[in-house]
Parts: sequence; C-alpha cells; structure tokens
Amino acid sequence: MRSYIENSLAYRFISWSILVYRSSCLNRFMETLGRWTENSTIYKGIIRYFNRKSFAENSVFYRILSFMGKKLDIHAGKIHTKLASAINSSKVKTLIDTLKTESGSNPNALLLTALVTFLSVYALVTSILGTWNTARLLYISVLGIICLLLIIPVKTLKGWVLSSRIYKVLHYIWE
Repeated sequence: MRSYIENSLAYRFISWSILVYRSSCLNRFMETLGRWTENSTIYKGIIRYFNRKSFAENSVFYRILSFMGKKLDIHAGKIHTKLASAINSSKVKTLIDTLKTESGSNPNALLLTALVTFLSVYALVTSILGTWNTARLLYISVLGIICLLLIIPVKTLKGWVLSSRIYKVLHYIWE
C-alpha cells in the first residue's frame, strides 16, 4: 500500500514542493526572521504581556460567575451520580454484561443478539399488522444474512476471502 502512495502523482508533487521550499530563499528568510524575533525585546514584551495574571479574576463579576459555575457543577455531579447508579442497577445493563461474559469466544454475539431480537419483533409486528411487502421482506432477509455472517468466526471468514479466486485476481492486479 505504501508503494501506491509513494508512486502517486500527488505524493510526488507534495514531496517536490517541500524540497523546493526547504532549499528556497524564502525559507532561509523566514528562519532568520524567526530567530531575530525570538531574541528581540518587542517579542519578549509581547510574551510577558500574554503570560501575566489577569485582573479579571479579582472582579466581582468574575467571582459571581465562578460561584454560579461551582454550584452548577455540584448539581451536575449529583445528577451524574444518580444516573450512574440507575444505569448500574438496571436490568438491561445486567443482561448486556451477562451476554458479554458469556460470549467471550465470539465478540459479535452481543450485536447478533440485538439484531436477532430486532428481527423477531419486527417480523412479529409486521405479521400482526399484515403489512408485508417486498421492501420489508428484503430488509429482513438482508439483516438475516448479516446475522448468519456474525455467527461465523472472523478467522473463518478471513480464510474464505483469502482463498477465493476473486481476491486472488484482485490481489494480482493490485500488486
């Protein structure tokens, strides 16, 4: 892949532009100007001005805003604590944690479970309402195929792709 980038026209143009700039008079002028300004009194004064302590921190308006911000921060922390405890004690999180621990061998099991649940409910509701059409059937079929692909381990899928003739032809063309 690196050889494709290095042989591309854009990469060659950018490399040539950088080389031309580094050996140009403009680059030498800018470096000299930079050294002059770093050692100048004006530059040091500007840096000292920006690094000084602000007088705004001593103002009444700043203190009022700071006080209000601290109070809002306390209330936001309380809300966060309550939400975190509610989420940690919820049944959905317990179910997800259980699925994660049970699916140690297949990392796609959680996604697979969610997709199968969605497909089942979607098909059930569509059947109850009697609103089947070609688009919904195609949608459920595609999601079903994705579910089947998620059951197969990634190593097996990778092996199938690497041994396929299409991959070998494309690999031959690109290399």
